Amino acid sequence: MTSDPRTAAAALRRCLALLLPVLLAGCTSLGMDLPEGFLRLHASGWRAVSADDARLWVREFDDPERGTLAFWAATLTEEFTRNRGYAPVGASEVQDKAGRTGRLMEFAATVDGERCGYLIAVWSLGSKLRTVEFTARDEVYRRHVAAVRQGLATVR
Repeated sequence: MTSDPRTAAAALRRCLALLLPVLLAGCTSLGMDLPEGFLRLHASGWRAVSADDARLWVREFDDPERGTLAFWAATLTEEFTRNRGYAPVGASEVQDKAGRTGRLMEFAATVDGERCGYLIAVWSLGSKLRTVEFTARDEVYRRHVAAVRQGLATVR
């Protein structure tokens, strides 16, 4: 594993480019309790949507290099702030259903003229990396974010 943040960010971008489209279809152990107002879509992987167009994903990726939680939190922050133009809004520790500590990060950006929020929680699970992502236009984000934060305690 490299300690150079630029090299690490480039490695993450390559990894995400390959892995983000690959959701875990048919995996019953991956997921979380749905926040109120969301409908789970069973087309592929674990994803949900609200009637007002909020998006929620639970994903798991192979992490054969076993990056630490600190590494992945820093790498994701770098990705969102430097490469996607988001501003950090806040960060904190978060626990999943099994009591494992993860990192919750929130960002905001203007996308196509509209302010949007993006929440990502990450857990480093040895050779696996688990994420929960939630995004929506600002007013919709504010409407659902408390329930999504609460739902993180049910991630499995």
